[in-house]
Amino acid sequence: MPRTPASGRGRGAAWRAHAGRAAYNLPPGASSGRATAVTLLSPFAALLAAALAVPALLALYFLKLRRRPLLVPSTLLWRKAVEDLEVNAPFQKLRNSLLLWLQLLLLALLIFAMAQPASDAPAPTGARVVILIDRSASMAVEEGGRTRLDAAKAAAIGVIDAMEAGASAMIIAFADEPEVVQPFAADRGRLRSAVASVRGSDRPGRPGRALALVGAQAGGVEGADAASVYVIGDSPAGGADAAATPPPAGASLRFLAIGADTPNLGFTAIGARRGLREPGRVELFARLENASPGPVEAGVTLDAGGERVTTRRVSVPGRGGDGAPGRRDLSLGFTASPSEAVAVTVAHDRADALHADDAARLVLPAAADRPVVLVTPAPGSGRPANPFLERAVRAASRGPVSLLSPEAWEASAPAPPADALLVFDRHAPSRIPPADALFFAAVPPLPGLGLRPSSPDAPAVQTFLTVDAADPAMRSVDPGGVPLVRPGRLVLPPGGEVLASGLEGPLIARVRDADAGRRFLVVAPDPLQGRWPLSVGFAVFLVNALDELGGGGGVPGEGLARRTGESAEVRLAPGATAEEVRYAGPAALAAPVRGGTAVLPAFERAGWYRAEDAGAVAPDDRRLGVSLAAATETDLRPPAALDAGPGTAARATPGGAATVRRSWIPWILAAALGVLLLEWFVYTGRFAPAPATPPPPRV
Repeated sequence: MPRTPASGRGRGAAWRAHAGRAAYNLPPGASSGRATAVTLLSPFAALLAAALAVPALLALYFLKLRRRPLLVPSTLLWRKAVEDLEVNAPFQKLRNSLLLWLQLLLLALLIFAMAQPASDAPAPTGARVVILIDRSASMAVEEGGRTRLDAAKAAAIGVIDAMEAGASAMIIAFADEPEVVQPFAADRGRLRSAVASVRGSDRPGRPGRALALVGAQAGGVEGADAASVYVIGDSPAGGADAAATPPPAGASLRFLAIGADTPNLGFTAIGARRGLREPGRVELFARLENASPGPVEAGVTLDAGGERVTTRRVSVPGRGGDGAPGRRDLSLGFTASPSEAVAVTVAHDRADALHADDAARLVLPAAADRPVVLVTPAPGSGRPANPFLERAVRAASRGPVSLLSPEAWEASAPAPPADALLVFDRHAPSRIPPADALFFAAVPPLPGLGLRPSSPDAPAVQTFLTVDAADPAMRSVDPGGVPLVRPGRLVLPPGGEVLASGLEGPLIARVRDADAGRRFLVVAPDPLQGRWPLSVGFAVFLVNALDELGGGGGVPGEGLARRTGESAEVRLAPGATAEEVRYAGPAALAAPVRGGTAVLPAFERAGWYRAEDAGAVAPDDRRLGVSLAAATETDLRPPAALDAGPGTAARATPGGAATVRRSWIPWILAAALGVLLLEWFVYTGRFAPAPATPPPPRV
């Protein structure tokens, strides 16, 4: 439900939420027209009030009580009373009365006000305008002979045409990340060209990040120069996306919703894993979501390595009573060569509005025995050894595990294998490791990253308080109430991802070395303290961590199921010396090589990408499967409101131009007050006593 903006001058109240209507069925200039027809927001309440009040008013004129008869010597002085008695006699014919008509008019005005009449009028743009155009995947849906993105561009042109003389505007296009297409400019030709240059994508929509960019670009201005922000699209904002949005002070937010409730069926999740004991056996998991009101049937096909593996007919339920899309989880098993990477595609054959989510893809890496090097204190070195961690690492990895003391690591003798995965046990290396690594009770020497001991005032025994169960590294890890003895806390640099936290702060996190393209999982608790290493959750965490970092050779749910909007890190083949890698696919990609890896730019389109020089890239990275897999895009219903943070919401009504909703109630109440005053003057004039006749003068 949309939230009403809070009053006051705080940051949350600075966004004045105005109702908006998208220029979906109107021409671009529709925003400059006159106010639309009156809309009754509460018609049933008005009808109920009329059914009760009008008969009651008429009854006052029909059914007044009879007066007690009295004998009088003459009726001359009682003529007015007799007329009044005749009027109020039960079931007597209703006589024409100006008071009755005035009272009926007053009652009609009050009942009309109870219906909450309102109309949409063109919204004033102000001196500075910011237009946010949604270019997410769902904007490619065709409705009414054009795509939603074309409708959004038409609405943006309408806002530009309605700008005041001398006003300037900024154009921002957004999906999961915003991009300034045109800085503030008053030239309407340049603004129209910028709108026309916006191109669609297969990426999910996150308007909250675009609003945060508005706060940085156009915030902090009060009064007449405050920016009017128009969000044009169909992407919802809420939860973490809205909470991270700092509303710029003084700006007004208007949401122009695009689209209709169009049925759609799409894949929103995919994952696969080889068998731990039988790597040739593969189990694939996929989720279909149905945003249609009723159930649908579709044929689902699974292709692996370019060959059709299986076909299945499935039924997916429709939306539930709470409006959530219906879901159908699929589990498909098949066999694949354990020594080769396999491209896997699952797709449905139902024709619907959005094509980007009709299939999901991933690359199943070869079950290679990647070696693991465990850097841990050796027995007799003066520091306690950790046989529990050694046994757990050997059980979680299919590759060979070798031990290396901290002193030997620092001396680089012997040097670990080039493709080894590193696990550091209570040793913080003096240099950044040359490969992905897992750290226990230690951290790599990255700027801003640190490990702090537990505070003396903190309890000695603590537990995990929060765990990000949706993250691949923490999936199925249930630490529960496992005790941790003085676990300490992590201090993370910008961009660090918290995976689990405790009483004093982060306990498990993921950090990256942007220069070398390395990933590191860091764990604050000492594995020799507490009982976590003895629990099943610790073993599951090790399997997930080694799989994610590449040591186990499996696919950790979404490990190689890449999504649009994400970048990809690819590795060179052993011995390759390429300076750049290039991929061909739905869009051409290229990236320079640094430290044996290359980080590709974010994927704009879903589909299969193939390395142009396959021999220069590691076998698992020669093909990249990219999917949309976003539930917010599969559900094509435009949101009823844009939630931009606590106390900040902009409602939207589909099918119109940029408007504000203006209530008629103040004007109706003013008219009712005038009728009431007129009725009072008529009443007092009619029933006021006649002035006394002065006596005749004496002669």
